Formats: sequence, C-alpha cells, structure tokens
Amino acid sequence: MKNFEATFLNLKDETVVKKEFPARNHTSALRKANRLITKNVRVLSVDQVEASEVSA
Repeated sequence: MKNFEATFLNLKDETVVKKEFPARNHTSALRKANRLITKNVRVLSVDQVEASEVSA
C-alpha cells in the first residue's frame, strides 16, 4: 500500500484541509477521496506521498 494525500476545499468557510490515507494506486486514492466529499466539500488534488524507506 502506498500513502496518498488528498487536499479538500470547504466551500462554506473556504478552508483547505489535507488528509493522508493508504491506497493501492492513484485511481483507488481518487475513489477514496471522492467518498469523503459532502455537500460543501470538494477534492482539489490527490498526490502520492514520498515514503522514506527505513532499513533496520
């Protein structure tokens, strides 16, 4: 699973909120982001978060 970050715009007070969540690929991430929208919230963008590899 890869981490994606979606940027949402609240149309009521025009605030921008970012939320991070896991998804298999970009299409899956877009679908998850679109499920989170409500009447006054819109998705601005969905981008993959660069994962820092930690070797132990």
